[in-house]
Amino acid sequence: MDGTPIGYASAQRAQPTTAQPQDRYPQLNQILHSQEGFRRSIRFTGGADKVLSFVLAVALIALAYNVLTASQSFSRNHLTVTLQHFWWLFTSTTDTTNNFSPLLWAMVYVPLIAIPVLVIVLIVKRVTLAGSIAKVYDRFMQGGCVMDLLPTGVKWRIGNNQQGQFYVAGPSTLPSDWLPAAAQRIAAVAANDPKGKQTKEYLKGLAKAAGTVSTVAPASLGDPSLPQGIYLALLLGHDGRPRIAVPDAKGTGRFNLHALKKDVPIA
Repeated sequence: MDGTPIGYASAQRAQPTTAQPQDRYPQLNQILHSQEGFRRSIRFTGGADKVLSFVLAVALIALAYNVLTASQSFSRNHLTVTLQHFWWLFTSTTDTTNNFSPLLWAMVYVPLIAIPVLVIVLIVKRVTLAGSIAKVYDRFMQGGCVMDLLPTGVKWRIGNNQQGQFYVAGPSTLPSDWLPAAAQRIAAVAANDPKGKQTKEYLKGLAKAAGTVSTVAPASLGDPSLPQGIYLALLLGHDGRPRIAVPDAKGTGRFNLHALKKDVPIA
């Protein structure tokens, strides 16, 4: 891809040479440099954790309903509640005709089996997550940064039925006009590339990211005219807030992006 990046003449002249670059998010960086602040600021739990927690909540509600139903049965029949009798009634799986009911069996035993299993799984995941967060924090301290993202307007299909968009990204210490210049460059290339042949070059830097949509790679891998410090991401969406870039564990020069929680200040 030949050509000079749009606007880079002024952007490169504006790049500081001896002065320390100004960070646009000093408060956020201060929070992230504490391990506890880092843990509280980044979204680490995924959809699987939410599903497991939801299923556990449903199982607990079902268990509570079963206990309440058994208690009401004793009360209606003016029976003395003993642990043995309560357990017999609580675990009963026969209907009013004294026949086995698969539905009753599921209502009784699925919560009894699911609750301890789900609790153990969630505890193990929490313990494992704590170790993972510590490793991510160490990599962040060794070379991570806060990155701004800017949409390019260039869409690209992800998988069979999802459409993502190319975003340019860069450390928050970059001159403010670098990302707009890079976005204009990519948009200009795509506009003159109706078959998408040249646009595919931008995917080269992302192709080794195992198909993830939360990774940024040096944009210069797909377009040598883009300067160092500019990265490229293919995302399904973006909330407009900066993201936390952590060097990947393999040392490829790519960064894994982590979204911030909504209540984290970014000033």
